[in-house]
Amino acid sequence: MESRNTENQSVDLDHLAETAATVAAEAKEADTAREQLEAAQADLFERVIKTARPALRAIGTRPLIAYSIKHHADVNYYGGIEEEERPPWRAVCLSAESFDPTEDAPRANEGSFEGEDLAVREDGILVELRYSGSWSRWQGSSWGWTAEVIEYANPAEAIGAGWTDIDSYIERLTEALDTAIGSRKKAVAANRARAEQLGAIVSLLNTKPKGGRA
Repeated sequence: MESRNTENQSVDLDHLAETAATVAAEAKEADTAREQLEAAQADLFERVIKTARPALRAIGTRPLIAYSIKHHADVNYYGGIEEEERPPWRAVCLSAESFDPTEDAPRANEGSFEGEDLAVREDGILVELRYSGSWSRWQGSSWGWTAEVIEYANPAEAIGAGWTDIDSYIERLTEALDTAIGSRKKAVAANRARAEQLGAIVSLLNTKPKGGRA
């Protein structure tokens, strides 16, 4: 009985070796193809950022990197003492429409803040904002969150850290640039008109006689 089971369970080692070699070769080929794709994505992303860099400050914002509220009065956080911190630099959020942590259980009375955002800073450096903290709707409670800022030396490093949706990042950056075109025309016109008014007033004051009677 035992010898019969042994015969039925015999292994074709030649077939096993051939199959293993094929799978290993395919896996190696897949790894190579993935590395080629990531390299191409990194090159494109770097070129896009370099091209857009002159306008990054103009379309960027100073994101919150810390926020807290102390002793709020009710579930809507009214009456609390708010504090916030922003960095000296501006950046464009690439992973979402805006910089924001997420609440893990928004219908509960308390929970935590979490999540992360990828952004390109005004100097062209990619940064990750990794959020952590806690929140509470209990009356009189205090809570807040902070964002750890992680810099990436280049797009390849960011891709290696898991930020791989390059197409959407480029699309969001392109949309931000397109939206900004012409957005300052009214402000420019208003400032120039006001400057001309003030200049006319100064000219008028300079032409009036100084002291004495006419």
